[in-house]
Amino acid sequence: MSPAKRRIKLIQLIAETPLNQAQLVTKLRCSERTIGNDLRLLRQRHGRQFQRHLIQRTAYYSWEGPLPHAIDPPLDILDHQQLIALVAARGIFRNPTHPGFDGPLDGSINHLLQSLGLSDLANNLDPQAIEVDRFAACPEQAEDLITCLEAVIAGLALRGRYRNLRDEVRDRHLLPLRLLLIDGEFHLLAWESPRRPLSDLRLSRFESLCTNPRLPPGAPTRNDPSLLAKIQRHREAAFRTHGNHQLSERKRLQLAIGPQALPHLRGRTWGLDQHWSPNPEDLPKGWTRLAFTTAGAPAALHWILSLGSQVIVESPADLRQDIAHHAAALLAHHQAPSPSDGH
Repeated sequence: MSPAKRRIKLIQLIAETPLNQAQLVTKLRCSERTIGNDLRLLRQRHGRQFQRHLIQRTAYYSWEGPLPHAIDPPLDILDHQQLIALVAARGIFRNPTHPGFDGPLDGSINHLLQSLGLSDLANNLDPQAIEVDRFAACPEQAEDLITCLEAVIAGLALRGRYRNLRDEVRDRHLLPLRLLLIDGEFHLLAWESPRRPLSDLRLSRFESLCTNPRLPPGAPTRNDPSLLAKIQRHREAAFRTHGNHQLSERKRLQLAIGPQALPHLRGRTWGLDQHWSPNPEDLPKGWTRLAFTTAGAPAALHWILSLGSQVIVESPADLRQDIAHHAAALLAHHQAPSPSDGH
């Protein structure tokens, strides 16, 4: 038995029931020195999952979480582009507000590089060459991210307490479908009930979260064609993740874009059937017309407001009215005396 296969067998044994070193020597038919070396190595590489407990002054070992995967044959060559990809992935998953690589995903990649003996070589490439800017992003709990990923990959359900935008907290029982990184924050796309087949939940708003083998009542299989079609409809027509899979919720937006806003918008996809009309005759010189279909018009409203005087909503009429209402309220607020003026 190769060392790698022996260690996998050791992990399988302690995952079933805690064992001490003498018991492992008997079960694996190896010397005490070999098992001792294996235990030290596993503790170094898998500190989160490899557990050591003292029972009546005897050390017992156990394993928590999914079992590792054996690599057969062992990896002996890593080309430069593969090394760059690992360094990039480590940087993308790193929380830039924390020193080092101590998160569940960036830490795992860092441990992989250490196990391959490539730490120094990887760090010579500049360990912070690529990062995700999380300015003004609400951070999720690190353990919640790995919990969600494990559930999505294994097809498990999730249970947790979620605080919505109305500051209400309630229990959620979900079938997780996708994790999306939007504006520096992770969003969970999940099936919740036949009435709510697609829910968009920010990971940072969960106050507790754990996997559960029991799916929500009536949950479809993850590869159900109708569910996959709903996900596709949601993703293709949503504004960021905001929207609805119902075709009836889609609206055609037509906007006039000013020359100062245009460099920030062109070259991007804002919705379905997008069409640009540069310099139309009925608009001022330098203005452009943009039209697209979206199921996320309420979310697009705030984006339109952020463009200020450099955008005009031409249609639909209800969105135009909403923009006028918000703009009038902003004008009234800012023309009124500021509370700080009297100080």
